[in-house]
Amino acid sequence: MGKADKGSARNRLAGAAYEEEIVRDINRLELFVEVGRSSTLNKDLDRKKLDIIPVDADLFDEFIYRIQAKSTTKLVPYPKLLKDLKDNFDGIPVVFHKKTVRVAPERYLTEGRYAIMDEKDFLSIVADLERYKSGYDVLSQYWDSISDEEQPIAHKQLNKLGL
Repeated sequence: MGKADKGSARNRLAGAAYEEEIVRDINRLELFVEVGRSSTLNKDLDRKKLDIIPVDADLFDEFIYRIQAKSTTKLVPYPKLLKDLKDNFDGIPVVFHKKTVRVAPERYLTEGRYAIMDEKDFLSIVADLERYKSGYDVLSQYWDSISDEEQPIAHKQLNKLGL
């Protein structure tokens, strides 16, 4: 195996490992449909540079984030990557970037992990979050007006959401 082959293999393994980390992190939240790596679930979407997708293809539209993952020592051309995702898919394009630094010939350490998106999408998500928080505050004020039969159901749902 030549030096270039060795580097390419390392980069593929690093990229796959990073995608697996993202999948675990998203699935651990239990807020979305179960996701997985497109390289194992849908080769066509993988070729189109969409890296994280729902495990169940019928639920594609239920997970609105269109994620491309990069693990690299270099800066990523995120304006181009975001544009490509937006041009090819409906939803919110996000570039996940694991920035690494080389500390020895065969050793890399994580310098930082980032999620990069359009400002408009970020502000929309923040606005939604604040509306939902305000809605939860309103719900809390009227908790006693929910019937005794419905309170345990609502309590269970809120607990599942961590509220």
